[in-house]
Parts: sequence; C-alpha cells; structure tokens
Amino acid sequence: MLDDFAVHGAVLRRYGRAVDKVTGTDAEVIARFQERLRADGRAVSTVRAYGTLAGEFVAFVSTRGGLTRLDAEVVGAFVATLGGYQVKTVEQKLCAVRSFVRFASAEGLVDAAVLDAVPPVRSSKQTRIPSVWGPGEVARILEAVDRGNPCGKRDCTNTCGQSQAGRPCRR
Repeated sequence: MLDDFAVHGAVLRRYGRAVDKVTGTDAEVIARFQERLRADGRAVSTVRAYGTLAGEFVAFVSTRGGLTRLDAEVVGAFVATLGGYQVKTVEQKLCAVRSFVRFASAEGLVDAAVLDAVPPVRSSKQTRIPSVWGPGEVARILEAVDRGNPCGKRDCTNTCGQSQAGRPCRR
C-alpha cells in the first residue's frame, strides 16, 4: 500500500471495492450512471460491473480533487494504477471508465475532452495460446497412444477423433 501511495499518490484498494464505499454526491452520480445503463438496456451484470468500476474510478479521482478537476493527467494517473492486471481486466476497466466519463460529460460534470484521455485497449478475441510442442512432437505423442485397449481408444478419440491415417481410432 505504501508503494501504491508513493507511485500514485493514493492507496489503491485492489480487493473489496464496492460502490457503497463511495459516499455523498459521488454515490448519487454513480447511481444515476447505473440508471442510465439500465435505461440503455445494458445487462444486469454490466450495470453492476460498470457501477463498481465507476465507483473505483470516482474514488481515485476524489483523491485528485474530484470530478470537477478531472483532466488528462488524472486519467493518466488512474491508468498507471492498472499496471500488473491482465489485458482483459484492463480492457474491462477502461471500457467502464470510458462509459462513465461519456455519461459524466453528457451530465455536464466533466469536460468532454477528458474522454480523449481514456486510452483504448484492444485485445484480439482470436489470440491463440502458443503451442509448446512442434508438429513432430505432437505426432509422436499421438503415435504413443496404445489403441489396443479401450482406454487408449478413448484417449485417441478424445484427443484427435481420428487416427493418423484419417480413420477413426478403432484398432
């Protein structure tokens, strides 16, 4: 926590964040944000997650002067706190922040230019997990399956569905 404070000027609560930790006007803003999400037809899970993440963002912003002083520097400081998270987590958090800032801008709570400071995070849905085995090694593994017994036949069918010759594993 001390390291977070030294780096970011705030203690980041990475665990147990909830909207109910935000109070007063900030809590009212988040409640209106969630109501807007519901009115826009967002899923219940999206409303809950975005509300929680908006609460996290607003709590951070309140350590930097509140929404009225929100600028690119504060957004950048918040983004810096996301170091160490998985790409998909950062993507979700920044999508929620972008949605919240868009809402806050429409409500006249923040300058519309702040939205440009929220960086997009693009992750490919087609990203593949790299294989640790080469094609020759995979072939040797499949050849090692003993298809002479029921377990080997099962394992071969579950693994590849076919024998090396293109026929079902029924030896």
